[in-house]
Amino acid sequence: MMEEEFKNYKITIQEQNLVTSMISQFDQKLIKIQQNDQNTIACCFTDGKVEIFGKENCENFDLKPDVTDAVTDLLWFDQNHLLCSQDKVIHIFDIEKKQSIVELQGHSQTIFCVCKNFYNNLIASAGQDNTIMMWDIRQKKPINLILAHSRSITSLQFSKDSMNVVSCGADGFTRVFSTHTGLCRCTLNSDTTSVPAFVKFADNNQFLLVDTLANKIQLWDWHQQELRQVYTGIQNDKAYLESFMIRDKYSNKQRFILGFSENNQIIVWDLLTGKILKNQKIKSDTSLKLYQKDGLQSNGFYLYGNDTHEMFQYSIDISLTD
Repeated sequence: MMEEEFKNYKITIQEQNLVTSMISQFDQKLIKIQQNDQNTIACCFTDGKVEIFGKENCENFDLKPDVTDAVTDLLWFDQNHLLCSQDKVIHIFDIEKKQSIVELQGHSQTIFCVCKNFYNNLIASAGQDNTIMMWDIRQKKPINLILAHSRSITSLQFSKDSMNVVSCGADGFTRVFSTHTGLCRCTLNSDTTSVPAFVKFADNNQFLLVDTLANKIQLWDWHQQELRQVYTGIQNDKAYLESFMIRDKYSNKQRFILGFSENNQIIVWDLLTGKILKNQKIKSDTSLKLYQKDGLQSNGFYLYGNDTHEMFQYSIDISLTD
């Protein structure tokens, strides 16, 4: 991934439309947005509500009746089910039945992040109790408990081949663990000021993209335990804003980094060189919060204002210049 030749690109970012939803009717903070392959969007909020909407309909409901704890994480398990975390419980939620059909309990404190592997047979969860729990979905039982960090875990993801899981925590460390044995394969810590907020594997499973609360994003080769690139020019020292890898539509390889800044800017970097290719101001509302959970497969993302309760859809096009 790091040996490709440099190319010149033209990047266009455009606002597509205001996404119609019931969000504006509720005095709550949005935590996460996820879109599935059928373009159905799911959102979770700080008051325990989940909202699901498509092009023509919208539904808002409690993840668990009479429970008002924040839904701290959410992702599509398949087209009809959501994987969510709330307080100390993991839920698999059936959107047709409008109820939780699986509840997994084992954490001693609040869960902050939950993920599934590519094959949909394993779930990993982590949070305030500093541990990672591995779950067998078919048996609905925990299969491993990893003492992963000394402080709260903020982000978690399986590698594409499901062989490893990566986590980062408030202790300043990013760690890779074997899915099968639970043993730590790598510990990364660039400096004491860069607390990692989000972490994810690249498609080739060799590189890690790490968002920090020190106004920079890092690209690590975790096999070599080597920092390969640092992406600067971003303001992110308070909000937990996540960056994403974007594919080159010509080669279908991850080639760019898309990041969001607290000063309402969208930034695109060249993954290889760290050069800023695009820096675009968006909404003037300084309290605007930015979220994207579409995987950029459709070359789009969503921006949401927690004060205005408006969600906008944006498109991004990256083309070669002559």
